[in-house]
Amino acid sequence: MKKVENLFIERVNFKKVNSACFNARYQVYCKEKKWINPQECTDEKEVDIYDKVSKHIIISNDKWEIQGYARFIFNTNRIGLPVFNHPGLKNKNIISSKSGESSRFIALNKKIRTALTFILLRSLFQIADEAKITNSYIVVEPHFIRYLNRIGFACKPLSGSVEYFGSLTAPVLVDVKATKENFQKMNNDYGNWFLDESMFISKDDFIYNYIYAPATV
Repeated sequence: MKKVENLFIERVNFKKVNSACFNARYQVYCKEKKWINPQECTDEKEVDIYDKVSKHIIISNDKWEIQGYARFIFNTNRIGLPVFNHPGLKNKNIISSKSGESSRFIALNKKIRTALTFILLRSLFQIADEAKITNSYIVVEPHFIRYLNRIGFACKPLSGSVEYFGSLTAPVLVDVKATKENFQKMNNDYGNWFLDESMFISKDDFIYNYIYAPATV
């Protein structure tokens, strides 16, 4: 296991999200990826209707600078999930009960990008597992689907890759129960790292130091 020191994780509701997170989302999704029209944003901050029904994960360094971010959107009958609008799902019946979606995945610090990626993935997995979500969705590029399956997540593409917001992506179903079983079957430090509740963020708004991430898969 590789030690990644001086990182702090927060799991918060919309009202407690630092504005720097929305600015990071703007820089990545509007400026770099160009998936979102910058003209739809105010003051270079990317915010949408799903933020209020999401749990937000924020990783900061000891100077409280944003290092990583992601959110988990809980499905509501009022607004649904963004994945339901993906063109790859047109005319397809999608299970919406007990569902949620991981989105706005950002690992800013390139020097520790792998560690940030694992920490965010583990946090998203924990939120879905705690909430007893059975159908967790994500919209990603093809190479990331292969990556997720390789590291233990049970991912099933629901369509081929199609152009969506200017990039080729696919809607993916992540089976939370099967993913948990995959980690249990590994019976090693890596699988245990995902499953050990003592290493999880167990309470909302709880911040802790000295996060561990796998050195290799």
